[in-house]
Amino acid sequence: MFRRMFSIALLLICSAVGSQGEGTFGNLDFESANVPDLPPGQGEVGVSAANAFPSWVAYYDNGLASLIGHNTLSLAGAALCIEGPQYSSSYILQGQYTAYLVGDHAPPGGTAGPNSTALAQVGQIPATALSLRFLISPGSLFQVTFGSTTLPVTDLGGTSKFRLVGADISQFAGQTGELRFTASPNAGGYLDLITFSQVPIPEPSCLTMVALGVGVLLLRTVKGQVV
Repeated sequence: MFRRMFSIALLLICSAVGSQGEGTFGNLDFESANVPDLPPGQGEVGVSAANAFPSWVAYYDNGLASLIGHNTLSLAGAALCIEGPQYSSSYILQGQYTAYLVGDHAPPGGTAGPNSTALAQVGQIPATALSLRFLISPGSLFQVTFGSTTLPVTDLGGTSKFRLVGADISQFAGQTGELRFTASPNAGGYLDLITFSQVPIPEPSCLTMVALGVGVLLLRTVKGQVV
């Protein structure tokens, strides 16, 4: 009950931040995937990256990745996958499909390799956009860049299933360039629901107030006082 109500409250907060779509970017929620509907528990490799991630270009290290995984995970090496729809609901952050990209990571008793993965596309940011927001799985870490500029990201809250993360994009509003999400060695994870918003990234004090407000909502719900 706590997790469900927190998720609902957070999504209500997200829907109120002035999301304004994708500009000229496409498939920012990864729901346009054109891949087979595999049976539960079954995965495959060698899926076309163009079919899995329409509008996006997939990279393995610094080269193009033409083939990726579907409903698979990495044990240690860098990997790009499209997960869904018959995939554990614990890892589908929203909708039917979620992107999974990781760099090389160290196996038990070993060291990580040098390879990274990335998803990128060129588009125009909406003219009035002030922030970029997206969902990641807890513990995930991505480098976000627009053109040659790295965008510092801020954790905006979340649940045990996902975190809402945001970056200030205001200086690039109306500009055309490459938006890229990179999973460096020992980094990456699940990524979903990328949006642009007319609302800026809140100050830390504002985030604290949001967290307190959600807490009050949960408390009142448990006590049966929400009407």
